Order: sequence, then C-alpha cells, then structure tokens
Amino acid sequence: MEPPLALPGVMFVVLVACTGLLVLATWRSHRLQRRLRCPVELADAVVLFRVGADGAPLEVLRCSLLGARSELTCGAACAATAHSDDARANRPA
Repeated sequence: MEPPLALPGVMFVVLVACTGLLVLATWRSHRLQRRLRCPVELADAVVLFRVGADGAPLEVLRCSLLGARSELTCGAACAATAHSDDARANRPA
C-alpha cells in the first residue's frame, strides 16, 4: 500500500516551519529589547541590544529615540543602564 501523495508535501512544510523557528530562536538569543530611560536624552526609549554569552548587553543595535539609520554614539551609557537594571531586578529582596 502506497502512502498518500499529500504526506511528503505536509512533511516538507513541517520541516521548513521547524527550520524557520530554529533560525528565529537562534537570532533572538543574541538580542535583547528593553524599555528604559535614556541617560543621555533623558527620555523613555525602546532599545535593542546585542548581548554577550552571560546575557549582559554589549552594544546598542537600534534605539527608538535615534532611529535605525543614525549614528549610535551613546550605546555604552544605555548598555550600562540596562545592565544595572538587570542587576537590581535579580537582587534578592
């Protein structure tokens, strides 16, 4: 008895979907998005960071105050702010 013809097509779609989810999970594991108060502009911002192996923010990839195509010159200040916020959040009460 031969398997239905639709079965290989369904298996291909499932394989492509699983591969896409794996790529997305890998991409997101190296990035962290935070809402914080910018220490330079003194305004609320949404910042996308590249994170290191320990999960600490290393550099700013995108900032809602500056836009995606601008020069990010204040990245170290935002990364330090996000790292200190993480440390405060993980401190025992």
